[in-house]
Amino acid sequence: MKLNAKNVSIRYGDGPMVVHNVSLDAQPGQVTTLLGPNGCGKSTLLKILDGTLSDYGGELIMPEEMTIARLEQDDSWPDLTRSAEDVFDSLVPDGTPSLVSLGLMNEEQAATPLEDLSLGQRRRVSLGVILASPPDLLLLDEPTNHLSLVLAEELEVALADFEG
Repeated sequence: MKLNAKNVSIRYGDGPMVVHNVSLDAQPGQVTTLLGPNGCGKSTLLKILDGTLSDYGGELIMPEEMTIARLEQDDSWPDLTRSAEDVFDSLVPDGTPSLVSLGLMNEEQAATPLEDLSLGQRRRVSLGVILASPPDLLLLDEPTNHLSLVLAEELEVALADFEG
């Protein structure tokens, strides 16, 4: 499934353009990297592509049935007192392998409340939720934030095999 963006632009209030006349095509199997300094609009563009932001100029064309998932720069959880496994189970389809089975956590970590996990361990929960239902288009916003070098390298290998 192909995504096409033409002359996409957005500004916040009366401020300057955050994203200005960006055009891109995303083909199945294609890997694209957005590079730029902090504050130049990379995250904002990803939020437009995944539908989080809808008040933008330009045109975004994609099939209605296209599924999109975005790993945000920083995770947010409404209830940090719940265990990682409990949160994960509530967000994935029945029959999905556990965080432990996916190799993202050990049993002790999976049973730990999110508030007692490191940011990197919480990030593993987010990755697991996305991997449980692989999207057609995967958007990664600073995907290695808070990840150990080992997990970052494992993520790189897994993305090379991603068919979306």
